[in-house]
This record gives sequence, structure tokens and C-alpha cells, in this order.
Amino acid sequence: EQFQTTEQFLAMTLYDNHHNSRLHEDLAYLNGADLLWKNDVTLQWTLSGDSGVDIEGAIEKERRNFTGQSPRQLFENYPVLLGDLLPQIGEHDLEPSNTGIVRSYRVNLLFPPMINTLKIDNPLFSAQIYLVFAKDSEEVETVKAQIRETPAANVYFWLPLSGIRAEFVTLDGKNAGLSELLGRYLALERLQKQSSMSDEFRRQLSTKWEKNRQQLLSILKTLFGRDGLQSGKSQIFKAGSID
Repeated sequence: EQFQTTEQFLAMTLYDNHHNSRLHEDLAYLNGADLLWKNDVTLQWTLSGDSGVDIEGAIEKERRNFTGQSPRQLFENYPVLLGDLLPQIGEHDLEPSNTGIVRSYRVNLLFPPMINTLKIDNPLFSAQIYLVFAKDSEEVETVKAQIRETPAANVYFWLPLSGIRAEFVTLDGKNAGLSELLGRYLALERLQKQSSMSDEFRRQLSTKWEKNRQQLLSILKTLFGRDGLQSGKSQIFKAGSID
């Protein structure tokens, strides 16, 4: 129970070497035959209890139910995505001031095209923040022009400077962006709720779901988090200015 079947451990026990190219070939072969699977969270290899079951095929078949839906449609139609991946959406209180006044702000999603009349519609809020899901650099420039024309107020726009499509991960040699990963998230959620699967199949789905979730969180942190601000990939603009 103390052995952790990582590739380094397997290389040492099977080949007396920390790294061995033959090991990767053998693991790839056994994985392709659905005899072994790798837990991408723990990096450990495990015997597959469902030999012959095409897990990725099942995931892709379920994911097709969400093909063609934009991030806007997915976030609006499936609230679980917002609750888990973007918990900053909604109303928040700041620390009370010295006089005891509690100030609040609100965070919302914004999908272009946007209007120039955005404002704080609740006097109790000190600020309104929009996470802007501009698709590409061309749409980003259009949004910037609209922000400049928006009446000055405590309204802020968090904008990925190259658009949301600039961030992606590689799955099976193909680029997967936000829409694809959101669809995969929902597909894995649905599959895990099926009662006919074995414990081993469910365990593999759970591992794949967690990896997919971490990939989504990584992209969203770049688009709308401190990571993006520090790397210069995103910027916050105040209404009426783009400085």
C-alpha cells in the first residue's frame, strides 16, 4: 500500500533506471489496450477493471450534446458551471470602514456586443465589475472603444487582451478551448450520475473530471484572475477610459 506506481517508481523497479524510454512505449501500449490507465491527478498507473471499455469514446459521445454551444449559452443554461468555476460572480461585501459602513460590489458576466449605457443600477453598490468574454483580439478592440464611450462611473471591465479563444489546452493532440472544456465538464458530470457503471469506471471518470476542472480553472485564472493581470494577458479598465 506504500508503493506509488508513478513512472519514476516503475522505471526503477522494472529497468533499474530513473528514466527509460522503453517504459513510456510499454505504458502507452497497455494504455491503448485499456489494460492500464493513468491517474492524471496523482500520476499513478492502475490496472483497468473495465478492459475493453472505451472511456474517452463514451465521454466524447456525451460531449457532443453540447457541441456548438457558446460559453454564454453554457454558463446561462448550466448554473453548476458558474457555482463551481466562477464563484466570484454575484454580490460581495467589503470590509466595514472605520465608521462601520459596509460597502458592496457586484460581479457579472458580459458577452459582447455590449451597450454603452452600462451603469450601477443599485445605489447600495459601490462598484460594478464585468468579466468580458470577448472572443478574439478584434472583438477586444471593439470592446475597448465601447468602454471609452461608456459614461464615467465606478463600473469596471475585466478584459482578456487577446480574447478568450487565445487560452486552450491540448487534448489528444488537439487544442481544446473554453467551450470544449465546459462541454467535457458537463459530459463527465452526466456520465458519473449513471447508475449502471462499475466502481472502476466511475473512479476513472472522477479522475478525468478533476483534471478537466483544473484545466478550466487554470484558463479562467489567466482570463479573469491574478495570473492574467500579472502576466499582462488581461487588464481592468474603468468606464470612460482605457488607460
